[in-house]
Amino acid sequence: MSATGATRNDPTEKVGGDASSAKWQESLAPILRRALLAGILLDLGLIGGRVLLYTPVLNEPDSLIYVVEPVAILLGYAGVVVAVTTESNPGRTTALSYGTLAGLVTGSMWILNLSVETFAGLSGGASLLASAPLLLGAFAVWGAAGTYIAHRTRSLPLGILAAVWGAMACVVITVTFGFALAFTSLPRLAQNMAADPDYLRSRWGDVTAFAIANQFNAAASHLLIAPIVAATVGLVGGLLAEGWGRLRAVGGRV
Repeated sequence: MSATGATRNDPTEKVGGDASSAKWQESLAPILRRALLAGILLDLGLIGGRVLLYTPVLNEPDSLIYVVEPVAILLGYAGVVVAVTTESNPGRTTALSYGTLAGLVTGSMWILNLSVETFAGLSGGASLLASAPLLLGAFAVWGAAGTYIAHRTRSLPLGILAAVWGAMACVVITVTFGFALAFTSLPRLAQNMAADPDYLRSRWGDVTAFAIANQFNAAASHLLIAPIVAATVGLVGGLLAEGWGRLRAVGGRV
């Protein structure tokens, strides 16, 4: 008997705790939805603002493609975010919360990598050694999130969701930083592109416009590829979690 007159296993205390947990889980999905949608909206605004502040970019050959591609993919992201978070349940909310954590960690890693690429002036092997751990490390984090969630929830689809959501959050964070660089460090970006083989092979005569387009193109490729990689590592991690669970079950029966 406790001091309040309730036993240690008072069912009313458990019901209250369960209700509080359920209420928190119910409110978490909309919070995550609004946060990621806000990031997507910010990215769309940065794209539009950068083009409006340097309209010569639209005068270059095929330049409109570089503007439309990230916009279209970001709109697709928004649709996925709304679809995934409209109906929440404890398992899905857990996957999204751990996916968000993975996205924050890997987004920080990729921001660091982009900063090194932009400002460190590394090339060749040094550039590879600096970038590879940050880029590939993100894949490992997404896979770990997928493995953990698949093990915790006993659901392979939720493991994949956690990995993919982490990748989406990571890339939205990263491209926001990349688009911001097109405002704050455009001369540096143009300097980096001046001797770039892609620029030299292009028919573009304005290196500043090419630097802006390069930011848009890099964003589109990362936005497109990251969820595919995450789905793959999430699937592998989830299958490993399922296999480990079966082995433990067999071991427990022996």
